[in-house]
Amino acid sequence: MEYHRESIQKMPWGKYRGHPVNTIPAGYLGWALEDAEPPITGALRDTIRAEMHERLMGLAAPYNLKAANGISCTSVTVAAAALGIHDLRHLTEAERRDIQRAHLLLAMFNAMQPGVFALSGWDLVGALTLSAESVKDLIVEGDTRWINRGAYDLLGKHPSVTASSSALPRAFALYGALPEQLARPDSFASQLRRMLRVRAQYRIHESQQVELPPVRARGLVVMVHRLPDGGGIQVTAVNFGRTPVREAVTVKTAAAGGTVTDLLAEKALGKLSAARPLALTLGPHEGQVLLIK
Repeated sequence: MEYHRESIQKMPWGKYRGHPVNTIPAGYLGWALEDAEPPITGALRDTIRAEMHERLMGLAAPYNLKAANGISCTSVTVAAAALGIHDLRHLTEAERRDIQRAHLLLAMFNAMQPGVFALSGWDLVGALTLSAESVKDLIVEGDTRWINRGAYDLLGKHPSVTASSSALPRAFALYGALPEQLARPDSFASQLRRMLRVRAQYRIHESQQVELPPVRARGLVVMVHRLPDGGGIQVTAVNFGRTPVREAVTVKTAAAGGTVTDLLAEKALGKLSAARPLALTLGPHEGQVLLIK
């Protein structure tokens, strides 16, 4: 899929056809670069990559660096850049919560659909990138990925250690070690654990994706899955936007009259009417995992 350079200021196809590239959510641009079929090439690909680089590194986010084929970062520093946070050295409590919420939303999007779900130790502790200066001898030949490979102490057994056995500096852990996190119900690890329990209990990883309903809100993604062995219809709704969403989405594969249950909140929300509109109310960077049965 290739386009002439004069046509690339606006998206030529898809959900955001006609929208200026610099107004399109980063999540969609990332999908377009990595997963669009047929693959994007040429000037359009260059424009999208340049836009992503501008948003996620440079003056806007100096803690991330350009890599050979992407951006050297961690999940936490991508979330921070997407939130417009410039300085990670002096985060407010509100900024820390915002980063964690965005990171959990990304985990929800990946975990609450069919297939494999994986996280790194860097994700679990909320590792930030290392300063370029601290690994200057390793990145001197151009491989900047060393900034996202900092050492971490998953169990909190070595609080005074400042580097790994291979001399990699210790990364700052925004969330802390696992034992500390699991003692707090509002931590990243505790909320992730609840999410993964639901994924396993309802066998979402074994489900079949049957619908991607059209939506109006720019940051909203809705995925509909048929659970195995007659387990019902499961809906994952995530709002990647920074504004609240109130929208009714039609779920064609769900039976009218089915009970709608919020699986994470463990609460029944009502019945699906004959027209099958599913009412969604989501805050910024918020998601829901619903069962219709």
